[in-house]
Amino acid sequence: MQHKKAKSYNDLILRVILPCLHYAGGLLLCAILVYGHFSVTGSHTSIYDFYSYFRAAQVMHFAPHSLYEDSLYTLSYVPGVAAFLNPPTFAMFLYPLGFFTYPVAYGLWVLLNLVLSFCIHQKIGVLADALQLQHYKNLLRSLTVGIFVWSYVFLMGQASIILCLCVIAFIQALQEEKRNMASFWLALALCIKPQLFVPLVFFLAGYRCYKILLSSVCWSLAFALCSLLLAGYDVWMQYIHHLFTVNHSAGEIYGASFDLMINLRGILYMFLPEELYSWIAGIAFASYLLIIFASAAIGHYAVNKKMDIQAVIPLIFILSWFFSPWLHLQECYVLLPVAIAIMPHLLARKQTYGLILAYAIASFGWHPAIVHNTHRIMLITLLWLSSSIFLWAGRDKKPYGIKSAAKNPSSKRRAH
Repeated sequence: MQHKKAKSYNDLILRVILPCLHYAGGLLLCAILVYGHFSVTGSHTSIYDFYSYFRAAQVMHFAPHSLYEDSLYTLSYVPGVAAFLNPPTFAMFLYPLGFFTYPVAYGLWVLLNLVLSFCIHQKIGVLADALQLQHYKNLLRSLTVGIFVWSYVFLMGQASIILCLCVIAFIQALQEEKRNMASFWLALALCIKPQLFVPLVFFLAGYRCYKILLSSVCWSLAFALCSLLLAGYDVWMQYIHHLFTVNHSAGEIYGASFDLMINLRGILYMFLPEELYSWIAGIAFASYLLIIFASAAIGHYAVNKKMDIQAVIPLIFILSWFFSPWLHLQECYVLLPVAIAIMPHLLARKQTYGLILAYAIASFGWHPAIVHNTHRIMLITLLWLSSSIFLWAGRDKKPYGIKSAAKNPSSKRRAH
């Protein structure tokens, strides 16, 4: 009787109390941030991240060849603001916003992010079922808005919510062996922030997922062709030049200084003396190139060892984030489905400490008010957990928590 009461009490905590706390905390924090921002700065103030997108949409209307001209993005009250940092393909998707005034465009963007957040909420439920995490389904779904950084992303109008949907849809499509859908979501993510997903492309090549890879390339080329027709060839050359310029001057750009980055570059900034700061960009870029080719080698090793792709994908995502030349707090929201994908592997190994760490990172770890060093530690912890899963999979050759794999272990092999 006592055991049943304890079990029902635990179920009440996992399925009702904690999810309600996540929902209430996330929405309350969002309301506080919105009120605090507009009460201090005034309703007329443009929110920079979305302002960059909005200005890019306007520039695409009247001067697409000047998409990366810094002078078009300057705000009088924010010194050192950088121009649009995303590829022309993302500017193409933003094009409709240029038809509206700033308040209307921001309202539409907020509405879009609300709809996408609901889609993420629903897809996390499907992902929990596929990973045999039904017991934690309500809890995991509540993390959609329960992650504190969601409020920050939502207010600033950043693209991390869209990218999170791309990642979770990609993982779900892999599980359901829907190659065309997986390739579409990967191509869409590449169109927004390619630096975060290039290592994944090389991994797929090493893992011999040629159909997914070829379809992704076709989708990406189609998006790029549309941007060429809309903005011209020169804008792509300007984009590449702009990336190198920003990469070496990030320490002088508002909101993009080295100390605000939570990846390898941010860690190097902590330990290298000031006279070596000019080397940080070079070291970070060289490490990123190394990880790109290492991802292909990991894929080649995994397929030869007949390792389940679901056990390797989390490691590739974390490596991409940690070694990315450009990573801030808001990009960590995209790792929510990756942290969830780690959990069934930890449950199968009865690694309670790891499961608690994964949950802590997924739910509380990306709070924007916490110091950046804490975020770096948490990113390293995720790297450690995903590396452990990769090593276990290499030794045991056993897929964990994937329904389709449990029913037919060879089905994943045919998917590629």
